[in-house]
Formats: sequence, C-alpha cells, structure tokens
Amino acid sequence: MINPVIRKIPADKTAVRETTLDKLQKQGPSRFDNIRSEVDSRAASSIPQLPPNIANVSLDQQRRLESDLRRRLQQNGNKPSPEIFNRDLAKANEGVAQLRRKVEALPKASVFEPLRLRFSNVEAMIKQTGPLVRGINSSYSPAEMMKVQVQMYQLSENLELLVKAVEETNTGMKSILQTQI
Repeated sequence: MINPVIRKIPADKTAVRETTLDKLQKQGPSRFDNIRSEVDSRAASSIPQLPPNIANVSLDQQRRLESDLRRRLQQNGNKPSPEIFNRDLAKANEGVAQLRRKVEALPKASVFEPLRLRFSNVEAMIKQTGPLVRGINSSYSPAEMMKVQVQMYQLSENLELLVKAVEETNTGMKSILQTQI
C-alpha cells in the first residue's frame, strides 16, 4: 500500500542531502556566539594588571630587614641557624599550596597565562630559597644572613602580590559569570 503523505520519491537522493546541508549551515554568528564573545571580552578586561616582580629592595626596607634580622639573631643567641627562617619558609610553603589550588581553579584560557607564569616563578623562588635556608650554619656571616633575609622578603612579597591578583581575578570572574544577559 502506498503512503498517502509521500507523493513523490526523489530520484536524486544526493540533491536532497545537499539542500538540507545548505539550510543547516550558519549564515552568521548566532546569539549564543555573540553572548559568548561578550563574556570572553569582559573576562579578559577583568584581569588585573600584574605588578612587577619584587627584585630590588629599597634602602629603607633594607634597614628594616636588617633590624629584624638582628632581633631574630639575638633571640637565637646570636648564632646563625635555619630556625631563624623556618617559620617564614613554612608560611610561604603554605601560601604557595593555597595559591596553587586557586590558580588551578582558573579557566584554561590564554588570558590567565600571565598569572600561571607568575605562579611558576614564585614556585621557582621557593624551591631556591628552601635549600638556602636549610643550608645555614654557624659559619654564615652577617652579610650572608642578610642575603637570605632579603630573598625571604622578596619571596613573601611576590607571593602576597600574586595572591591578591588571583583573588581579584577570581572575584571578577564570579561576578561576570553571575551577570544576567
């Protein structure tokens, strides 16, 4: 029996497929594409500018670090030892572990690469500082101890700046994703 709905059977089935594919192709960007590009552009603009790495220490800050080192040495019996910096190093390691979770939570977009790169720089700094602190012995001179103190200061400052930048970025991303469009 013949189906009454189908009146003609196409002779050329490829012609039917081609016209169907032509109708399915996009004629321009969809509304979703427009909204997605708008959200991406907002996300890129919400990333804070990273301040430069702390590489140099001002004279005033060097004096503060020197007086802090003197105080720490006096508390330790004027003997250079790793214990002087162990608390700072442990705090920095804890901060890096917390920051790692936050950086890994960022979307895998290229706009976040500067944050990831800065994080890897901070990780490298902590890997350099750890053995330096553990290698302190009683033969260290005050100048060598001051170098360790300055390096610990640079590490903690760079870590603190990066934590603030990542938190600001996460806050911005949350507000963008919660925006009703």
